[in-house]
Formats: sequence, structure tokens, C-alpha cells
Amino acid sequence: MAEFKWVSGAYDDGWLSIRARATLKGIKTLRLELYLPPLENWNHKHVSFKFDGVETQQVLLARGKSTVVLVEPPDSSAELTFEIVSDHREEATIDVRMLGVMCVSVGIDDFDQVPQMDILEHVGVRGVLPTSEPQNPHGRAFMSASGHRADTEGAKALRQNLDNEDAAQKTSGDLKPGLLPSIATQVLPRSDNPNARPSSARAVPTRVPPSTFRRPVVIDQRTRAMIRGWVEHTTPSGPPAVELLANGHVVDMCRASAPAPGLGSSAQARALSFDLRIPLELRNTPNVKFEVQRSDASGAVRADRAAQRRQMRVLFLANANSKTDGSRIYRSELPVQALRKIGWHASVMSEEHAREQRIDIKQATDPLDVLVFQRVPFNNFTINLCENAKASGALVLFDTDDLNFKPWRRGEMGVIRSGAIDLNDESHAESLERRMKMMLRCDGAIVSTPYLQRELLTLGVDSILSRNALEDELFAFGGRRLSQPRRDGSDLKLLFMSGSPTHARDLATIESTLHAFLVSRPDASLTLLGRVGNTHLQNLPNVHLKDSVDRKEMVRIVSQHDVALVPLERTGFNTGKSSLKFMECAAAGVPVIASPLYEFKRDITACGGGFVCSDASQWLAALNRFATDPNLSYELGEKCYRYAGANYTLSTRGTHLRDEFLRFDRSKSQTRAARVRQLIRC
Repeated sequence: MAEFKWVSGAYDDGWLSIRARATLKGIKTLRLELYLPPLENWNHKHVSFKFDGVETQQVLLARGKSTVVLVEPPDSSAELTFEIVSDHREEATIDVRMLGVMCVSVGIDDFDQVPQMDILEHVGVRGVLPTSEPQNPHGRAFMSASGHRADTEGAKALRQNLDNEDAAQKTSGDLKPGLLPSIATQVLPRSDNPNARPSSARAVPTRVPPSTFRRPVVIDQRTRAMIRGWVEHTTPSGPPAVELLANGHVVDMCRASAPAPGLGSSAQARALSFDLRIPLELRNTPNVKFEVQRSDASGAVRADRAAQRRQMRVLFLANANSKTDGSRIYRSELPVQALRKIGWHASVMSEEHAREQRIDIKQATDPLDVLVFQRVPFNNFTINLCENAKASGALVLFDTDDLNFKPWRRGEMGVIRSGAIDLNDESHAESLERRMKMMLRCDGAIVSTPYLQRELLTLGVDSILSRNALEDELFAFGGRRLSQPRRDGSDLKLLFMSGSPTHARDLATIESTLHAFLVSRPDASLTLLGRVGNTHLQNLPNVHLKDSVDRKEMVRIVSQHDVALVPLERTGFNTGKSSLKFMECAAAGVPVIASPLYEFKRDITACGGGFVCSDASQWLAALNRFATDPNLSYELGEKCYRYAGANYTLSTRGTHLRDEFLRFDRSKSQTRAARVRQLIRC
């Protein structure tokens, strides 16, 4: 139980002698509201605070004003002697009642966000009058004026202000925005003297003005993800830097910037606010001692917050409404499945659905830790989500698996080269610009290939490399295919897959070679799966067309063929694509012949499960190899199958994205700290 007991120098109507003494125990932060009456030719008075005779804080009180001071005992567990000593420099002929300080209220400010009424009910701060006559240099003269001390004009004005504040609170039903409530307890009860007026025990809801005390760092709010407060800025140099320490190590750093809301400024000091972010990896870590201090290691303040062991919350906001959209599946739905398997609370929502539901991250009772915009364009709704998520301490990322964030390179995109969209289509160019703009507002990006990472670096954007992966159950099709007996002399079955007509230019790169091969080998067949557009190949009798199917059916169809063809036009857009078709075919146990673009070349070379062909002669040679050796499809298919199973399943990559989130978040904090240090040196 917290205790506060006046011992000497405190009077029944609220006035304090030049030296007032109390004992206290179990109080973390003491809140004193002091009033200094107005006096002509005297504007201020120095007041110091001591614990067991050691001065810990000094305040410059302004006359005619109420000043709120926060005092932190050096040891909240021990019983301490607390002294308030006021500097007496005024002339001795002045009315002695004008020399004292009035203690309007004593209370506790709790910064651990414990409900205020609980403190009042359970902490039990109690005030006790001194049992002996106060010792002060003015003796009875000071006491004899007690019947009039509370009737000075300044005190009357103060009481009127208190009444006005209370009336305003009752009318509004709430405190002013940005202000902290405090608890005042009646530590100076009404005297038996009929001329003495009781001191007010009501506390004015106010933030502590920076000029009233000398504490370099003040913490206003602690949450699971953020620590907010303000610092005094008294030097002519740039704004001070503030550090967040976890067990003695700096984990975040920022430069105090905007004036703290609700705080004024004075000639002595300005109050600048800061927002420090707790890294993701520490939010669920127990027994972490947090401290906040200025970069010069002054004014360290404990910033521990209540341990909150809960699942990390991640939201993927997808641009596509359909859950069958390929990009949404691979870049949102499947990553969410992987995160759920390791215990994270992850979910997917379309931008349209989020807009309809009026998602408000700022008002969420359980805020996000990570927000991922998957191909979402810039607009008022998404940018508000982005900024609110950042303000709540979330890591905000933009996910893309294509080179669709540089509008000036849209001529390389398959959708334009195939003629599906005109190069001069302004709406398409605008959509790419809005995606780029959205990405630049995020903390970073998530991409599927190193090529896209390098492209992002040219824009100054850091990124996470998270390659695509497949559900483990899809590999059952490959397992069944490879367990079947080898065929001897069976017809060669080729497969080309196209999710949209945008791959027409890719097929065109081998169309003549493939046509010649099929004509020369009528026992071989080709299946064109999906929308391929117009091609001369469809006129051949051994070419079959199949409409687009869902992913599970697609892998089943792939497993019924001997080899898959993945020709790609050599463009920057295609170079940035992942080897997704290789993964899907490998899950079915089917080898691949592909163009030598980086991702396909990398995987096929690593596992030896296919051929990489640069020209028509190499394509024709590879096709003839499969035609003349029926077992080759199974031999290479097994190599693909084992390689993909070890590298591209959700189970094998389950912790990768989590680890990358934590690494990127840690790097972000380190980068911010390095930039702040550089600014300080400059």
C-alpha cells in the first residue's frame, strides 16, 4: 500500500512553510500541484525537492500560476523522507503569507495504464496532519495570518479556475484531447479554524509544463508496440535524440520533433514529442527491461510495460477480390497459411471488403504487428490505413511478384506486348503509378526474386525476398506419377500452360520450332492449357486445347504429361518473374524445358531436372531427347520433385517469412538509429 504522511511544515488550509517534510512509501510517481501567489516585482521562486536530504529535482515556480510537478522517488519500495524547500529571497518586510507556497493537491500519476479508479481504491494514499507545531523561521507570525492566507486574490482566481475546469469536464464528459488525468487526494483536511478555507483536492487535468521541473525525459504512453512521451529542449542546437534501450541495448532511436500536444513553451525550455517503437521480436519476449533516455545518456526513465503474451497479428490486404486469383493465392493466401502453422494470427482481406467494413486500425483494440499491401494501389483509404498502422507500431510492407512498380517500363509487360492493353492506355499507366506511390509510402517491400530486389534498390526501397511456395498436398500428384512403372514406347505428351493471353508472345518464341517438331513426329502430342490466344499450332491434329482450371486440377493435368514447355521472351519483366511454373510441374513430378531466364536457369541447373534452351536448335534437341528416351521424363521428373519438395513447400519454408519480418524490422530500427546519429554529428 502506498503511504504519504506530512510530518512538518504543512498547514491545514494547504499552505507550505519554507521547509515542509513528509514521509512516503510505495509511490512510484508523486504529483504535486503548487500555487505561488502573485507579488509585485517578484516573478518566480526556486523550489527544490529532496529525498533523505539529497536534492533530486529543482523547480522554478511562476507567481500567480498553478504549476504541476512530477516527482519520482529514487526507491518506491523503501520509506523515504521527502522535503519541499523553497528559496527565500524576498524582502523581510513583505507580508509573510505571500512568501509561502500553496499545495493545491497531492496525487499519483500512473504511467502503466492501470485504471485510475483502481488506484484510488486500492493504493490507499492517505494524508495526515502534522502532530506538532511546524518549525519555520517566521514562528507565530506565519501562523497568525492563517485565517487570511487563502483569501488572496491569486488563490481566489485559482479556485475559480478549478471550478471552471470541473464544470467543463462535466459538460463535455471527457478530458481535453492529449491531456492526462491525475488523481488528487485530500492530504490537507479542513481545519477547525472557522476562518480557514479548505484546500482544494481537485486536480486540474493538465500536462506538466516543461519549464516546471528538470527531468529530461517524460513518458506519456506505453503500449505493446510503442512508447511515447516528450523531452525538454533547452539548447540552441538541433532537437534532442531519444533512445529506447532493451536490457541495456539500443533497439530504437528517434529525434524528438513536433511540439508535444497540450504543452506550452517557455523561455527556459520547449517540449518536443517522441515516438519510440518496440521491435517485433521483443513484443512477446518476457523479462525485458525497457528504458528511455536522451542520446547523451541523461534522464533514463524505466519504460517497462505489462507483459502481453499473445499471437503476432498480421493482415494481408489483397487487391484481388477473388480467392482464386493466382497472385492473391501465392502472395497472400499461402503465406497466411504458413504463418498460422507457426502460431501467428494471420488473415487475408481484399481491399474492397476492408473498405466496406470500414476497417479502422487506429481504433482496433488488438492492433496489428504487420500489415502487408499486396498489389494495392494508392488511394485515400489505403494511405489512411498505412499511416494509422505505422502510428500504432506496425511494420507496413508492400508485396509484389512482378515488375509492375515502374510505369516507365510498362512496355516490357506481357499484357502490353501481347496487345491485351495498349501502350498508350493512360488508365493502365495511372494504375502502375498508384502502386508505385503506395509502395514508396510503406516501410519496405516483399518480392519473389532477387531481380525485383535490385530494381527496388534503384528506388531506394529495401525489401524482403520471399519466394513462392506450394501446399504440401499438391506433391501427392507427383508422388503417384513417379511410383508408376516406366512407360516403354509410349507417345510423348507435351504441355504448355498459359493463365492468360498475355503469354502469347512467349509461345511465339518457339512456335515455329514446335510446329516443325509436331509435324515430324505425329505420335507426339501437345496440350495448350488455358488462354493462349491465336496460334497456328491449334490447326495441327496432335494439338489439344483445354480451358483454364483451378490449381489442384491443373497439377493433376500436369502429372499426366511427360514434359512442360516454358518459353519466355527475354524482357526485364520476364526476368523478374519467379520460376512458379517450374515449381508447379515439379510438384507433379514432370521435368521442364525453359528459356534461360534467371530463376528457371537457377532451379533447373541446381536440380538437373530439365533443359535450359537459348535458341531453336537447343529446343529441338531437347524435344528429341525426350522423344527418343521414354524414361528420361521420369528420371528428370524425380530430380525436380525432390528439389522442389526440399525448397518450395509451405512446411520447408514455414518459418522463413516470420524470420524475415523480424530481421527486416530489426534492420529498420538500426537504420533509423544510424540516421539519427548521423544527423547529430552533422
